Amino acid sequence: MESTAEERTRRIVAWKQAAPPWTGNFDYFHSKGLYEGTLTVSMRFSPLGLPPVLTAEEIVEHIFRSPLLLERVCAAGWLSPIPDVEEPLFSKDAAYIALDRLLKGEKPDRLKSEPPHKAGSPEIGKAGFHGLVKASKAAEALGISVRSLSEYATKGLIKPIELGKHRLYNVPDIIAKLEKERDRKAATHLTEGAINDILR
Repeated sequence: MESTAEERTRRIVAWKQAAPPWTGNFDYFHSKGLYEGTLTVSMRFSPLGLPPVLTAEEIVEHIFRSPLLLERVCAAGWLSPIPDVEEPLFSKDAAYIALDRLLKGEKPDRLKSEPPHKAGSPEIGKAGFHGLVKASKAAEALGISVRSLSEYATKGLIKPIELGKHRLYNVPDIIAKLEKERDRKAATHLTEGAINDILR
């Protein structure tokens, strides 16, 4: 059952005031109940003090903490990017509704593309946005064509984050993976040819 706007606000304010430490698990979103004090106008407008529209980076930083959790929340249909915009942007109000579901103990399903969860490892993953960018920026940073990047993503060699119709790429993670493969294959530089050789 969906919370009323006041219940949602009180739950989020109580959670914010508890300021839980990041654990990489769903216990980060544990709520001990509803805030019992007086709600100010600013609390009612935005319990976490966020602007009306959020980028993917802002929503990860201030609410979901992990790009993987944001991807799961979107895949579960709890949250969708605002349609017909070039980069993924999200409504603050829709994000608060999704956060409220987490605070009430709901968990979005794991993605089919995720490997099985290993006992003892974080349920949600590492915190932070880690430089997720659109395909054109990722290809430019890697020195390869957008077409090559798309082919590698289709083959599963590079994993984008899917947010509605948007695909974002974690460039630092991709570079780390490529450097590991380069070292394994004793390549010298991450040129376009070397990247193509590594990923083939």
